[in-house]
This record gives sequence, structure tokens and C-alpha cells, in this order.
Amino acid sequence: MDIYSYKLALESLVKPGPDQTLVNVNQAWEYFKESLGVMIEDENYEELGFSIGAAYYYEDKTLRINEDQFEVYLGRLIDAVSGISWRTAEINFYYFYKMNPELRSKLKEVQNPEIEVAYNITNEKEDVFKNTDTFVSLVESNQAVLEIIRDLIPIKASYSFWLT
Repeated sequence: MDIYSYKLALESLVKPGPDQTLVNVNQAWEYFKESLGVMIEDENYEELGFSIGAAYYYEDKTLRINEDQFEVYLGRLIDAVSGISWRTAEINFYYFYKMNPELRSKLKEVQNPEIEVAYNITNEKEDVFKNTDTFVSLVESNQAVLEIIRDLIPIKASYSFWLT
């Protein structure tokens, strides 16, 4: 599948119309996970990212932690060769929630709060699937936290799919 078709397909699932809100974090994860099996034409390199925990913000160029908010991030970076140049796609989901005592308690149990997996697509297909399976397993090890936020309404949610 070419990158542009992939973008349209994913966007039709996570935010079907301009007046509709972004799907909840658990649905976004299911769509994101399913989309990992889509091979992009001329794809060369890929990076997958996930983080879960207290929200961060910048103040005067300094990164600070906002203990009153909880953040979930999902991301995918795709580099593909297009003709004689590179084409890059970056997919990001951010969900912010008001911190509550149950979330704060569960965060202490999180074993994999930040995950990043990067690999060359030129590797054997088995290696690519092993990398994506490892990523999925690590993210799903945080299922207890994802279950808590399943029915919470985010105070902010965003999705972006950049193509260069």
C-alpha cells in the first residue's frame, strides 16, 4: 500500500468525519496495532513508540512533569524511498486525562512506561514481525492502566499523520 492510501485508510477509522471526535485510546490502540501489519510501498525503516504516565509540558525551554495529568502516546515513523528521495510519514496519537488516585496507584506498577522499537524493513520478514510482535506485547503489558482509562473522557486528544 502506498503511504497516502495508508493515511486515508487509518484516518477513516480513527476520525471518520470533521465533526466527529477522535476514537477513544483503546480503539486507537486496536486500529494502530492492526495497521502495523500494513506494509508500505518502498518502506525502508520504521520506528514505533509508546509512552504512558504523568504528562509532560515545556516551560521556558525546560521539560516539566504535570502530576495532575496522565498521558498516553502512540507513534509510528515510516521512512520510504520514493524515486531518488525519501518520503517520511509520522503518525502520532496523544491522549491526556485528569490524574486520579486509581491511575496514580496503577502507574507505580507499570513495567514498560516508555517503549521504542526501531528496525530496517530490509531485514527478513520474520524479523520485522518479531519486532512488531515485541512492541505489541510490551504495550499490552500495560493493559491494567489501559482498562482504567477505557471509560474516562480525555481532557485533550490529538491525532496527526504528517507526510513529507
